[in-house]
This record gives sequence, structure tokens and C-alpha cells, in this order.
Amino acid sequence: MRYDQTVPEKRRVYRREQIAAILDAIDHLHPTSLIDWGCGCGANYSFLKDKLAQEGIRYQGLDTSRFLISKAKDLYETPESDPRVRFDLGDARRLPYPDHAFDLGFSESLLPLVPNPLAALTEMARTTLFGFFSSLYTIASHQPGLVYLQKERAYALDVGATWKYRKGVSEQVFYLPKTADVRAFARKVPHIVTVENKRHQFFDALGIRTVSVFFYPKRWFDQRRARFTLWNYQPLM
Repeated sequence: MRYDQTVPEKRRVYRREQIAAILDAIDHLHPTSLIDWGCGCGANYSFLKDKLAQEGIRYQGLDTSRFLISKAKDLYETPESDPRVRFDLGDARRLPYPDHAFDLGFSESLLPLVPNPLAALTEMARTTLFGFFSSLYTIASHQPGLVYLQKERAYALDVGATWKYRKGVSEQVFYLPKTADVRAFARKVPHIVTVENKRHQFFDALGIRTVSVFFYPKRWFDQRRARFTLWNYQPLM
């Protein structure tokens, strides 16, 4: 985070444009609360904090990484900070909140890395009133080399990952549910809309054909779909 805040904009990992739809939804839906699943150390919150404070919106960050949550608290949850801002350790598949606890929610680069992403989607729908922004990769038909995990309701794709401060290759697993299962889930949730994209997929280079599915709050999408159409043709990462 501190690196991103000090380097020239063209070298930054996070940009305000990545959450343009969230900012726009705040203006159109006027939520009183917002949850950020997979918040990390607060990268997206850093772009939202002025708007949230201005509108008096309660913010909840959630992540499974104890290290990242501790960093987020160091940066944004201090005795001098807004008391409506919280960062907690938690699992998107088992959210400790009642139904419709938040007006609006979003995740960025989260669902493809969550074992059983359908469980996380179910919890996202349950705990939001207006709906949420999210995205994931899905598999439309079985492909050789992919293993389907019944418990996780997803195909597992281990691509490995070489990290800067780690020798060799570490595990990097993406969980890809069936497209049909995601469609069936979406049909049962009246406050979201899904948009599918088959072009320019992240795993094309590996010969793995996927379908990207984007999730939007229905009320927002019905009003703003024309402006944000281009989002549906970008890879998810």
C-alpha cells in the first residue's frame, strides 16, 4: 500500500478506476453500509474512504489473512480514525452477519481463489440488501486435465506461482465452478444481475476455456449498464 501511494501512477498496482462502479453505485443507491470481501490491507478502501466519510457510510472490510487485516488496522483503524470503519478476520463462505446486514457489497480478485466459490456467492447474496459487485471464472463443459471437486463444487486448476522472496514455485489454485451452477444460483437471487463474457480469458494461454461471469446490483445495473458495458470485456484479475 505505501509503495502504491508513493510511486508514479503508471507503476501502481491499484487504481481508482478499478472501483469506479462502486463509487457510481454509492451515488445512485445511497447505501448506509458497505462490505468489502477480500479487502486485504485496505487498497480499495483507500480510494473509497473520502466518499464513505462524506456520505456517512459504514464500512466493513473482511479477509482471511491475519497479516493483511493487521496491516489494514494499522493503516485505517486507529483511535483517531472513523469509528464506522472496521477490518475483521473472516471467511466469505461463512459470514458472521445477519441477513441483509449491509446495503451493498463488493469483492475484487477474490472468488477465483475461494474454495467453493458458490458458497461465498450464497453468503454475499444473503448479507446484502441491494446486491453486490463481483466476478469469477466458470467452466461451461468438462475439459481434460481439470479435476472436479465435489465438496468445493468447482474444478481445481493449480497453476503454481513464483514469488519474489520465495525460491521455487508455490501453490496457486484457482477454483472454477460450472457455468450452469452459477446461472442456477443467479436465477434465485432477485437483487443481482449477471453478465457473461467468453472473450479474452485469463487461462487461454493454458488451453483452458472459461466463461467470466460478472455480478451487479440489479437496481444499479438497470440504470447504469450503458456506461459500464466495457467492464464485461476485461479479464478478471
